[in-house]
Amino acid sequence: MRNDKHGTWSFLRAGRAAAAFLLLGPAVQGALFAATEEAAAAPARERALDETSIRELRESLVAAGDIESTSERRLALKRIVRGASSLLEQNAGAPKRFQVLGLVFRAQKELLVLKNDTPNQRALLDTARKLVEAPGEYAAERLEAEFLLMQMDLQAKGATEHEQA
Repeated sequence: MRNDKHGTWSFLRAGRAAAAFLLLGPAVQGALFAATEEAAAAPARERALDETSIRELRESLVAAGDIESTSERRLALKRIVRGASSLLEQNAGAPKRFQVLGLVFRAQKELLVLKNDTPNQRALLDTARKLVEAPGEYAAERLEAEFLLMQMDLQAKGATEHEQA
């Protein structure tokens, strides 16, 4: 028998491991499978919308602003928006969701500056519409969204630049 990487010796070791697994009782096998399923489901668990997750998003947004490459910055901003959106979906009724929406709004504004296209415009307007519903304690996050939507309404009505100002 050869004792190399692809030889029979390694085949025999793999066979022994499979036989040992089959000889284990169903309870031990069930525990192993349950642990594997739990490990696989770990990323899908809900992440709490707390100060730590908001701070991480804010720090990621600041770090993305320091990236010099526009393509890398766009990718980082998209990752931030996806992560924040996932966090918002998991915590739809959380009171601090408007802080996260404010961060999404900022990231989407930066994305729009980097690439002014229809999907980015729509995403920004959708976020602005959600942000306008924020209670008074989130006025800082809400103000710019209200202003953007007001400008869009005036523009749709055919207002002049002087009227929009």
